[in-house]
Amino acid sequence: MLCLNDFRVEYQENPLGIDVKNPRFSWKLRSDEKNTVQTSYHIIVRKEDETVWDSEIVAAETSIGVRYPAEGRVLEARTRYDVEVEVTDNHGESASASGWFETGLMTPANWQAEWITHGFEDELEPCAMFMRKFQIQKEVAKARVYASALGIYEFTVNGEPGSDIHFAPGWTSYQSIIQYQTYDITKLLKEENEICFTVGNGWYKGVLGFFNQGNHYGKRTALIAQIEIFYADGTKEVIATDVSFGSTTGAHRYGEIYHGEVIDYRVVKGNAPESMPEVRPVRIYEQSKAVLTAQQDEPVRITERRKGEKLIITPKGEVVIDFGQNLTGVVEVKLQRERGTKVVIRHAEALDENGNFYTVNLRTAKATDTFICSGEEDVFRPMFTYHGFRYIQVEDLGEALRPEDFTACVIHTDLEKTGSFTCSNEAVNRLMQNIDWGLRDNFLDVPTDCP
Repeated sequence: MLCLNDFRVEYQENPLGIDVKNPRFSWKLRSDEKNTVQTSYHIIVRKEDETVWDSEIVAAETSIGVRYPAEGRVLEARTRYDVEVEVTDNHGESASASGWFETGLMTPANWQAEWITHGFEDELEPCAMFMRKFQIQKEVAKARVYASALGIYEFTVNGEPGSDIHFAPGWTSYQSIIQYQTYDITKLLKEENEICFTVGNGWYKGVLGFFNQGNHYGKRTALIAQIEIFYADGTKEVIATDVSFGSTTGAHRYGEIYHGEVIDYRVVKGNAPESMPEVRPVRIYEQSKAVLTAQQDEPVRITERRKGEKLIITPKGEVVIDFGQNLTGVVEVKLQRERGTKVVIRHAEALDENGNFYTVNLRTAKATDTFICSGEEDVFRPMFTYHGFRYIQVEDLGEALRPEDFTACVIHTDLEKTGSFTCSNEAVNRLMQNIDWGLRDNFLDVPTDCP
């Protein structure tokens, strides 16, 4: 029996928001019969009930990268297309597979949004926040957010995370290409809504390189975002970044990839409204929209969570938690301490020969996260940094810690794992695990030489 699986568009499964004018289709064959090969394929692409391309039956073995033809109907922006492929093999059996893709904004002309920057001074250290309230009074068919930043960003809709993607829009040569991301926020919308973006320095403005310098690409972080709401009655509403947005700062007071992050929940929890950070008008920022293109690589995600395994008191008296595995990511911790309690977490890959916390190999990188408690139950997890570590040193909480209260969130490019290897030799198995972790640790949006 013949069957098809792993149908892909542009090597992705049902991609949301692509700008490719002539996307490629790929699939795999599986059969109970030996010596099975494909003899023909037939692809149909539809927009709703309308056929936009019919390849007709093509006598070919090709099943990788079959391209939508240049002479085919031009794909429209913001549009879902359904794809079906039927294949016949050399035994006369047929099988089919289906999938879909949705185009992004496709061209700069479809960006109604403007680049905006915060209304504070250039030396601003806290991560900038941009927010906008809006109402919905009709039934929503679908809603999309198209967004990018000079820096790295995350966003919420009505207080809920808008995505599980981190470190967007990634590290590119920002002068020539800036990726944007497409998000489905349909289920997050209510009658009264607020969308809020937080932008950190990232690679764009942050400290990089051997000389502890920042501002390699620019001196101010900025945001561009376009919310498009498609209603059931066929109408559409666009909410785009412009002077109607406000800017402020929040709990993320400092964020650098090398040095770590400061999160102060006193800023956003338990304060009277008059003591909250001032909301200021945004400024329009001069930045080309012609360099914007839909995300091309796999996004960065939290792919695994590992509880702390062991509490260690070092010969120097340092309070250390061992996660049992060298990894890249950040530590998430839930705390309820007196308001203003400051907790410092330092990260290290190894202990020294005496069993003490060892950070000499980090050179100038501080790799330190600081959490300041609100007095309520707080959950701390940095957004705009990541570390290579197996051990953390916890300061200011004493020795009465439970390792399982600290969770290492493994963060890297969400590469699909397509194979594994085990054998009867545990040393070889450990070697394979080390290779696997080495690859995962050294892909965070771009390949790196070390975490």
